[in-house]
Amino acid sequence: MIKASVQERFLSILGVTLLSVLAGASYYSALKAEADFLHTDTNSESPNFVATNLVVTSFETDGTAKTRTFAEQAISYEDGRMFGTMPRYVTINPAAPQTRARADKGTSKDGGESVFFEGNVVVTREADAERAAMRMTTPNAWVYPDEDRMRTEAPVRMTQGNDLTTGIGMKLDIVERTVQILKDVHTVSQSVVKNKEVQE
Repeated sequence: MIKASVQERFLSILGVTLLSVLAGASYYSALKAEADFLHTDTNSESPNFVATNLVVTSFETDGTAKTRTFAEQAISYEDGRMFGTMPRYVTINPAAPQTRARADKGTSKDGGESVFFEGNVVVTREADAERAAMRMTTPNAWVYPDEDRMRTEAPVRMTQGNDLTTGIGMKLDIVERTVQILKDVHTVSQSVVKNKEVQE
């Protein structure tokens, strides 16, 4: 009788223990599934970092500083997306005229290899021994910091020396110091206009 009672008690304890283990395993599985979901969601939508007054410097292969990109505020994601407010791009080669670009906002989808400047874009280049200073305005432009070039398909207004040029689309090569307006190009020499006004 005592033996049967002990056996029943043992079986009862064993049953409760198994139920507890199963309940704990189910609860753990549920928590892990929720954690994995939240982790995946966080990776895809949460930024890697948010920075203010960001400065990024790129370098030549010999270690010489090449360009600097600034932003008042920047947000970067793990998949390569980057967003910046009031971005600025500046070349810093002391042997060449400085080229600058600024805009209201900048966007990149490839980790900064190309940056889309948008809103009140202004591009300037200092004068050198052969060319006058240049100033260009356009609604938007692509900036390629590592390739030393810019381009846009939007309307462009450019002043250089006494010349005013307007057109659609532009390619700028920073190293070669060339600017190509792609189509609907119209150039007016301000010196010619002034001379005509004096003659009249």
